[in-house]
Amino acid sequence: MRYENSQAFPVVISEAHAEVSKPRLSSEWEGLSNDLTFTSIGESIRDVKFTAKMANQSSHPVTQLDLIIEAPGFFSDPLLIIVYADMELVLDPSPRSSVVGPYEVFDFHAGLPIKDGTELLNRLPDFRLKIVAIEYETENGPVGWEEDVRYEFALRGMSNMTVHGHPGLDTSVQLVDPERLTGTLQDHDNIINPSALPAGAQLTPPRIIHKEEPQYTPQARAKKLEGSVVMNVVFGSVADISSIRVVRGLPDGLTEKAVEAALKTRFTPGMKDGKPVSVSGSLELVFKLD
Repeated sequence: MRYENSQAFPVVISEAHAEVSKPRLSSEWEGLSNDLTFTSIGESIRDVKFTAKMANQSSHPVTQLDLIIEAPGFFSDPLLIIVYADMELVLDPSPRSSVVGPYEVFDFHAGLPIKDGTELLNRLPDFRLKIVAIEYETENGPVGWEEDVRYEFALRGMSNMTVHGHPGLDTSVQLVDPERLTGTLQDHDNIINPSALPAGAQLTPPRIIHKEEPQYTPQARAKKLEGSVVMNVVFGSVADISSIRVVRGLPDGLTEKAVEAALKTRFTPGMKDGKPVSVSGSLELVFKLD
């Protein structure tokens, strides 16, 4: 089984494997609702176990990982695997086991039944595992990071099943139909999305009066990295930045430094009908060496 890492993501895959069991007859309706992973009673199936070794290379605890398993020409739709912290465990006096800690190396595994056939065994080396999104904790709350826009708005209401994952984490496996992954971030009653306003609607957008310069990490400076980090954020009605979602990051800790700088942005809130309002928008911070 192959794997792919984003250059910028702080969580990386170092190994990935897929193991196939001997054929068995399905004793019940099981699996996910597509042609290959949804099986009927008495059908010949094999249990496929996906395992990977991963590492959190950041100084922040990770509370959610979104991964996809793709097999072009075999799966018509990719599988989206969501590994997330159980919030009851997070609220426990000892929440350490419910997250992937800073700089922690951990194992991931998930499994599902797939219809038996020679094509399964022949195509197994073509299966590919990739991290497409993470969520990590900071002192100012959770930060989401999604670099693959095809899965940025992955639907959470699809068929799913729970499988074993990292201790203290729940794992949900879902089907992804790329053609359905369109739209905008979930609307919030108190957050205005300028692009969704009707024609003629009057909105004075937020005005940035100070953009904090992001700081380099020693590793990034040594490598002479340059570039920009792009985030979707909410410019709050009380002049605070919240709901940060990274859509383009940089490696070697620069994304985390950009988030820290973003939180120090000063601006005048957007106005609608004479009142300050929270407005969704984008924020780009540039790293450039002197």
